Amino acid sequence: MVRLGSATDLRVGFFGDVHGWKNIAERTFKQFAKKGVTHLIGVGDYWGIGDQEDKITDGNLERPLRDLLALMTPITGVLKGNVYLMPGNWDAAPFEDIATILSDYGQIISLHWKSSGIVNIGGKKIFVSHCPPVGIPNATELTNELIDPLKTLPQDVEFAVFGHIHRRLHFKDKISGKLIINPGGLDSGKKIPSERLSCAIYSFDDGAIRFYDVETGEEIDRVVVPGAEPLCPRTLSDS
Repeated sequence: MVRLGSATDLRVGFFGDVHGWKNIAERTFKQFAKKGVTHLIGVGDYWGIGDQEDKITDGNLERPLRDLLALMTPITGVLKGNVYLMPGNWDAAPFEDIATILSDYGQIISLHWKSSGIVNIGGKKIFVSHCPPVGIPNATELTNELIDPLKTLPQDVEFAVFGHIHRRLHFKDKISGKLIINPGGLDSGKKIPSERLSCAIYSFDDGAIRFYDVETGEEIDRVVVPGAEPLCPRTLSDS
């Protein structure tokens, strides 16, 4: 299904850190379809063994990646022109030209996993990177790994989104005051056992970014752009 509408009807789905878990990716894309997502932004690390070990035959590592990415448009109804993909370090490691593979399924945001790009959707600019674009509060072990580290976000972006850490969060850049989010991860192996598998959706009509548990479809957090105060505060059960 192709969804068309006014700029205020746009909804952007964010996902990343899949690491080959095709079944989790499929659930996520079904959630996006159910919630009327019109655009997709992937923040990297799609490749991995995940639940596709049987697909890796004769050393062909590309097949499980393509099988996973090929689910996006048929399930969500979002056409290739409205899909934007950022490579991650796990994508770049086994493939010399990951951009060629990703370009078969969407628009390439950046050629290098340590770089960044800006996606313009409906006149709103979203800063996208795989690595944290600036330092994360109270997380000294998570450093900025961008090739060209930023002191602050560009003033003309609405907000920033990144992946890499497998952790759902949102905070304000101290200098620019811009909102920075991570939709969470879809890796069932989980770097953080207590972290729920999650994705996020930005709705243009109310300016809210909602975070969802991809297994239950439950909304587990919400933040409004440009503020960073959650309307539905996280609880111990959500962490």
